[in-house]
Amino acid sequence: RTQRDRPLLLTRDEEFRFLTECLRATGVRPDTADPAAEQMVEADLRGHVSHGLIRLAGLIQGVQQGVVNPDPRIRTVRDRPTGGLIDGDGGLGAYVGREAVRLAMTKARETGIGVVGVRNAHYTGLVGYFGDMTAREGLISIITSGTPPVVHPWGGRAAVFGTAPLCVSVPGKRHPVVLDMATSEAARGKIHTAKKRGEPIPEGWALDAEGNPTTDPEAALAGVLSPFGGHKGSGIAFVLSLLTGPLVGVRPKTGFDPSLFPAGIRDKGDFFLVIDPELFGPLDAFIEGVDAFSRAVRNSPAASGVEEILLPGDRAYRTREERLRDGIPIEDAIWEDARGCAKKLGLSGEVPR
Repeated sequence: RTQRDRPLLLTRDEEFRFLTECLRATGVRPDTADPAAEQMVEADLRGHVSHGLIRLAGLIQGVQQGVVNPDPRIRTVRDRPTGGLIDGDGGLGAYVGREAVRLAMTKARETGIGVVGVRNAHYTGLVGYFGDMTAREGLISIITSGTPPVVHPWGGRAAVFGTAPLCVSVPGKRHPVVLDMATSEAARGKIHTAKKRGEPIPEGWALDAEGNPTTDPEAALAGVLSPFGGHKGSGIAFVLSLLTGPLVGVRPKTGFDPSLFPAGIRDKGDFFLVIDPELFGPLDAFIEGVDAFSRAVRNSPAASGVEEILLPGDRAYRTREERLRDGIPIEDAIWEDARGCAKKLGLSGEVPR
């Protein structure tokens, strides 16, 4: 097939409609499908291709294989004034996560702090999506999610940790401050993206199946990812795994299992901590303080060859504004996979204009 001179551009609404049509065609309940679609669109808007449209096939496969419950009934397992534990009934992680965040925000507004654990929910997706939700409501959040084991510990070569994503979000004046990162050198989705593009991955991202460093994305997907920052990233992944494992009543998996991909797992946990800044003082004063410190950091002297000092969230929100205006570029390989999924579901596979 001849490649386009320019990538396909979708509007936010076009991509959202395409995704919801596909998810609903698998039997996923509309109120469950919509947040999953919105989350993937937000990922593509912010330039996080590894968590956007590329994930559609895995979610569909999860439903078809019975890993995802298309009609979940969330239930409360434990409930206290400041927090609780919910069972997601195997639902899509975006839907269950959204409900967990809403509960944590309600409790934070009532008591100053809201903390909600989740178990029995599918792939959580872009955790920054939830961080943005809390920050735009004037709340702080710390979020982490369990994933299948694919990262070796410092000094090891076997898959023991998930990518253990960590999101810390804070309300800001220009836009929320959202630190959204994996505790591996790269998210596994980025390896998939490199493979689809036919590109090598940077050194230090992964080991192959024999435990040797590799720049081949296919070998990396058959092997293990490396923790960021050596022993420091490994340590952070360990403690976050305790929050998404034993704390919420889930035993973390160890050992790479290719059968867990791409349909995923649901016997993992998630952790949502929300703080109301007004527990400590007026919200306006806090945001003024965040803005003042942000300006001080941005305006500090840049190193040689650096044009601009960026803060967590700057690049993503800038990209989002550009793509809302100009369209979301979709790579040919990703679009062909998505169209193929749609056609198998009896849909046209065309852009819903």
